[in-house]
Amino acid sequence: MKMIKFLIVCLLLSLTSVYQSCSNDDDYNKDDLYGKWQGIREEGYYKENGKVMGEYDDDISGDRLFIKFEKGGTFVIWEGNSSDEGTWSLNGSKLSLNYDDEDETMTGKIETLTSTTLVTVFEEYDEDGDYFYEKTTFVRVD
Repeated sequence: MKMIKFLIVCLLLSLTSVYQSCSNDDDYNKDDLYGKWQGIREEGYYKENGKVMGEYDDDISGDRLFIKFEKGGTFVIWEGNSSDEGTWSLNGSKLSLNYDDEDETMTGKIETLTSTTLVTVFEEYDEDGDYFYEKTTFVRVD
């Protein structure tokens, strides 16, 4: 009986170490984020009182949505002729965007970051408890 308990403990410890070794897989390097990205796909949904009220999955490559991450921690985002600026930070997979003209910081997650592809996910609850989810795919353009 003691041998079985010992084996179970060993198995649990090995599973814990495997989980911990994989937990940093979502740590992204800021150097990979620098540059200009074009939005090509946007998908998401909106929930009101727990019920999905609207869903979308759109090709946005013609919308001229771009974001540029600068090494000094600033960004510019523009769609068509309008633009916004602010500061950004990256901690692991957590991406924070603080727009200059807003008091609030938007915090999301980088789901994918390669030399050519960036996928971000932003989730938010509004003051009424309604939920917004948006996933945007970008491709590097410089």
